[in-house]
Amino acid sequence: SAAPMIGDAKRFRIKPYHAFPEPVYMNEEELYQVMTQPSDEFEFLTSYLNPSTKATRRLKVPDTVRRQFGTPKEDGRIGSLRVEVLGCVGLDRAKPEVSVYLVVGDCAFATDIITGARSPMYPPSSKRAAVFPLHHAYARLFVGVFDVKANKKSEADHFCGRVAIDLPPLRPDTEYDCTFPIRSSTFIYDRRPRGVVRLRFCLHWFSERAVIMSYLKRPRNPLAFSRQAKKQPTIPCGDPKTFRNVAVTVHGQDFPGKYTRGAFRATMREFNLYQQNLRFLSKVT
Repeated sequence: SAAPMIGDAKRFRIKPYHAFPEPVYMNEEELYQVMTQPSDEFEFLTSYLNPSTKATRRLKVPDTVRRQFGTPKEDGRIGSLRVEVLGCVGLDRAKPEVSVYLVVGDCAFATDIITGARSPMYPPSSKRAAVFPLHHAYARLFVGVFDVKANKKSEADHFCGRVAIDLPPLRPDTEYDCTFPIRSSTFIYDRRPRGVVRLRFCLHWFSERAVIMSYLKRPRNPLAFSRQAKKQPTIPCGDPKTFRNVAVTVHGQDFPGKYTRGAFRATMREFNLYQQNLRFLSKVT
């Protein structure tokens, strides 16, 4: 609902409504300034994986670090990743109900739902921030944007796009504020613009020695039944819709090993490109 115009800027009621005890009205410029402020609360996630090392449990973590990144005393983590979802811009949907999924290792997190905006901005009082435990140095952050069907439990959420961020190149204890274009598939090229997602994140390692040693010993999954499955994390999901959203966030809409026409066409395009390059190289040499 819109409030009367004040000056030249029209003010709107800020969503999500439950994040404010009373209705709050702002214009777009004011909301943008509020969006960049630090989040009021972070959700500290705990991993159930058997850690790659037990030495980090005995580390003494300063209170300032513990308040920001947690402590390895509970799950033996070697590091933590703080992530804040600031917003999205230019989503390819009409009046979407936007929720962003974050997945790192065996932990998943979903933001609040903001309705009716192709470029939603999350205020600091909303559910938008989480701290993920890290058990190995080659971890990745998977981000998926969905147009959720909050009132239709039987209908699948519409997948807007995803992005995967490699954590090893990041500089520890450095705050990044980045905007990433989202794509629907991991291996099928698509020129269709799907919008961008803006994230603010920071990486912290509790022990640099444990980071190096994590390349030699992988964390084990105690929930897996087979020996091969113990090498991969398992993410518990409360319902089929959440399971699908987490899977699509990690793999994209084209799952590995699953045949689709789009995957076949992408493979044929790549094969034809190799043929053209081989013909060109044979003529040059």
